[in-house]
Amino acid sequence: MGSAVTVLGPVPGKELGMTLMHEHLIMDFRCRFNGSPASNSIGPDLELRDRWRLVKEPAGFEANLIRDDVATACDEVDAFKKVGGQTIVDVTTQGIGPSPASLVRIAQVTGVNIVASTGVYVHASHPPWVHESTTTELAQRMVDEIHIPDADGVRCGFIGEIGADGPTESEVKVVRAAAIAQRETGAPVSIHLLSGALPETRADALAVVDEFVAAGGDSRRLIACHQDGSGTDMEFQEQLLRQGITLEYDTFGFESTFTYKGRYVQLPTDTQRIEEVASLWDRGWGGQVVLSQDVCYRMMTREWGGWGIAHILESLTARFEAAGVGSEQLGTMMVENPRRLLAFA
Repeated sequence: MGSAVTVLGPVPGKELGMTLMHEHLIMDFRCRFNGSPASNSIGPDLELRDRWRLVKEPAGFEANLIRDDVATACDEVDAFKKVGGQTIVDVTTQGIGPSPASLVRIAQVTGVNIVASTGVYVHASHPPWVHESTTTELAQRMVDEIHIPDADGVRCGFIGEIGADGPTESEVKVVRAAAIAQRETGAPVSIHLLSGALPETRADALAVVDEFVAAGGDSRRLIACHQDGSGTDMEFQEQLLRQGITLEYDTFGFESTFTYKGRYVQLPTDTQRIEEVASLWDRGWGGQVVLSQDVCYRMMTREWGGWGIAHILESLTARFEAAGVGSEQLGTMMVENPRRLLAFA
């Protein structure tokens, strides 16, 4: 067994413990801002009593899209640690404000392993250099960020989440670059896909995976993000699973809506998520599932009345067990499967 690359250096895989594979501790999510009319009259001075506004329109308020306070992030991580959590993969890539120095500080204060990520988020977040770079240049940037410490001494230990909303030509270029970087480094890759909550995007999701594999990526080292809800289409799931891809159920606690092409989309409930995970175990695929909460909006943090990143371990274990997914199965999805993916160094 190898080691994972954390912001404080290599950590042996056997020491990673309970792991969240998809969180954002510090981020700037303003690429999703859609300018709610109410935001013009209220401005940035939102209070906790305004939380209902954020739940109603998560991307409508800039204050809901910026999480830059290290102390608040430490509180979130401490809550996770108190219920047995040991490792967090921060999948904040270029376009949504990665801050390796902040991750170092959070890891130092809390004692939790934190893995930083390289890569680029969705098209709407792409800086000019992404459009101007070749696939090879983008891949080399990812390889360098894994192999070479930055000014703060941080190496990335993960590729993604790579954005594929459209997918646009620019997003496909980044997917191909991630595949090349994965092949050269052995690091795992996660790709942001909408195919969980949006059935009409599932053909596109399969096409994105094909692009990744065609560019030389190892599908056994690939994680399909946001697959909560895809259990309504078992054949789609199994097209991914048969390739060795890991399905990520990563929005536990987020039962609200999001906007897509001008319409509101209802996310699955935690009950549905748990039922789908139980079905995957019943069908023999538990070894290719990982879990997380994808706390991205400010309203999802405990500071703002949300469930936070301790939700799965603190609030849902009894509900999993009632569905036939006990502690051994949770250990597979939150210890063994993450270890297999992360301990590549």
